[in-house]
Amino acid sequence: MDTYDPDAAFAERREAVRRTLRRVDAAEVRAFIDEVFTDRQSHPWFKPFHEFVDQHAADTFLRAEPEPGITVIYHPVARAGMWCRRVGRLEGVGRLHGRGLEAVKSLADDFLANPS
Repeated sequence: MDTYDPDAAFAERREAVRRTLRRVDAAEVRAFIDEVFTDRQSHPWFKPFHEFVDQHAADTFLRAEPEPGITVIYHPVARAGMWCRRVGRLEGVGRLHGRGLEAVKSLADDFLANPS
């Protein structure tokens, strides 16, 4: 039986984020939030995420899709972001934090310093 290696899984996800990272504007992030939160006002993350995007509407965001159904949105200036998992319907959502946030910060810094 294969054993799960969390460090290897994290490294794979990190590489997938790096490969799919791209710039997006606030309008695309708003549209994504509206698409994800089909129940709009009743979901507890809908309003905070929209308010954050509205506060940073003139800025560029970064977006990655490291695997089907997973999306990461990151704001480089605020050094904050969100993740979302949905397969047909919303399965999970939240703010980036801890090891995941640090990884995205590092990837975003490299991406912005070395655009290709």
